[in-house]
Amino acid sequence: MTTALFILLILIATGFVTLNVVAYNNARRMTRFLPAGSMPRCPDSSSVVARIRFLVTGPRIPRPVNATTPADRDLPFETIFVTTADGLRLELWDIPAQTPRGSVTMFHGYGGQKEAMLEDAQFFHELGLNVVIVDFRGSGGSDGNVTTIGITEAHDVIAAVSWAKTRYPEGRMILFGVSMGAVAILRAVKHHALRPEAVIMHCPFDRLVTTVAHRFEELGAPPFPSAHLLTFWGGLQCGFNGFRHNPVDDAAALTSPCLLLHASCDPRVSVAEVRRVRGALRGPSQLHIFEGLTHESYIQARPHEYRRVVAEWIEGLT
Repeated sequence: MTTALFILLILIATGFVTLNVVAYNNARRMTRFLPAGSMPRCPDSSSVVARIRFLVTGPRIPRPVNATTPADRDLPFETIFVTTADGLRLELWDIPAQTPRGSVTMFHGYGGQKEAMLEDAQFFHELGLNVVIVDFRGSGGSDGNVTTIGITEAHDVIAAVSWAKTRYPEGRMILFGVSMGAVAILRAVKHHALRPEAVIMHCPFDRLVTTVAHRFEELGAPPFPSAHLLTFWGGLQCGFNGFRHNPVDDAAALTSPCLLLHASCDPRVSVAEVRRVRGALRGPSQLHIFEGLTHESYIQARPHEYRRVVAEWIEGLT
């Protein structure tokens, strides 16, 4: 073996090990929250050095907390705690309607908390629905500091829905999920025999490796092989196969009516992904695209359009 070839092999091996170390650290930091408020969530997008440092060291995500409650919107509520099948305690907000015509149980997205859905909750309450809002494990008032991007959160969906159906046995129960929340609902349907009566989903990704790749693209970094390595190490650290976390496959188990909502300029979930999820559904479905919006709250960005679409869909349920 020549000296040049030996050096080349050493460089290749060093690069491979370095990539895996970086991916391992990124995966760990993406799935484990730090104490609330301890670090910024994102790098300065205008600084190349900051983006490179962020890519190498990984995100440092504070534990999501609730700074407000339904009382701040003049909504009557009670704080409830339920326990999941794997022993974690979840915090719920129970917001009863005066003359209920049904109920909705709500699940937030990755890095979020139930407070983020309060405007949607108020809207549902105005429609005459009982509302139950859930903090996933690791967020808000619930136990833990680890997130699995929808895998173990499916246990949270089962526990919360079971409590909500006991609390509100009359009328239709709608499940509402934002991004990871939507994915957790689909997983609960496929793997835990959940049978919802109706579902509203915001921007569900089709495959874990795809949504991880979008995170790298947002930072201007090539997604391959980083996204695949991060998916591998993240799954290994949390005890699952990340390449089998594919909501598009889980969607085939959902036979109830489903409203999908998405934004045309969402950098984290493409329109094509949402269309693939919809195409896999076996029940009646409707897809509405908010033109020009990104990965954000639709009710805040387009309140009139959002309220019209959702209210008409709920009215159309039979």
